[in-house]
Amino acid sequence: MCRHISWKTWVPSAFTIIIFSLCYVSAGDSYGAVRFEVTVYGDGLAHLRIRLQTNSLTSSVAVPIPKDSGNIIVTDGAGRLVQYEQLEDNLLIYTLGEEMILLEYDTSSLTLKEGPVWTLRLDLPVQGIVQLPENSTVIYLSSLPNSIEARGSSPVLNLAQGSWEVSYVMPLPATGKAPSTFTPSSTGEFPRILDIAPIVSFGVLAIVLAALYMRRVRRSGGGDLSPLDHRILEFIRSRGGKVFESEIRDELGLPKTSLWRRVRRLERMGYLRLRRVGIQNEVAVT
Repeated sequence: MCRHISWKTWVPSAFTIIIFSLCYVSAGDSYGAVRFEVTVYGDGLAHLRIRLQTNSLTSSVAVPIPKDSGNIIVTDGAGRLVQYEQLEDNLLIYTLGEEMILLEYDTSSLTLKEGPVWTLRLDLPVQGIVQLPENSTVIYLSSLPNSIEARGSSPVLNLAQGSWEVSYVMPLPATGKAPSTFTPSSTGEFPRILDIAPIVSFGVLAIVLAALYMRRVRRSGGGDLSPLDHRILEFIRSRGGKVFESEIRDELGLPKTSLWRRVRRLERMGYLRLRRVGIQNEVAVT
């Protein structure tokens, strides 16, 4: 399951752009995501649990999913299996008036392995929960999470709506040496060295988060921005801090692809926040 791909050639799939742009269902929508959970395993496979609120007036909804999706399960609010049809790049779910649908599937399209570092990239339509592999250690977060907890030996991140990039490393494989043998002390207690592993892991994570925060604070001077980056930010601020991406293109005369890459770069740097509104991308300063 490990894929060694250069960052220069890793472009988010159409699924990544589409599936995580779901919004809350309204009177005119057929469905919207209300809960998002991702469990990542050691081989890079991700298990997604998406709770969808659907329009009771619709008999079916088409949900974009990656082509490599497997182990698909669709149930209603009562846990009953719901019929679906897997098409080329989406899942046609026959809701038949059900207002709550739970969609589960596995995919390896959300993770990338570069050397010893794994990276997970997400665009969350709502607040989401991400559980990383057991004994993994987070080394980079594109922004500060709402909270960090531990579920057994797995880090669990509570992430706000928006685009996320999470990098982590796995523990080194065993060297094949026989484990050390400890002798009980006179009190009958064994050394508790393993008990400090979670403390060390979360201590490292705390240092990473502190460094991330300080980097964002130091960046307030804007020295790492180009003149065009400043023009984009100034234009958005002049329009009340929030515009559609198409408005930036019209104002600055930039090609769609070039602007998209620049906006995503500013988002990763913490200057902008992207949100899908209908069929357009809304860009807001943070």
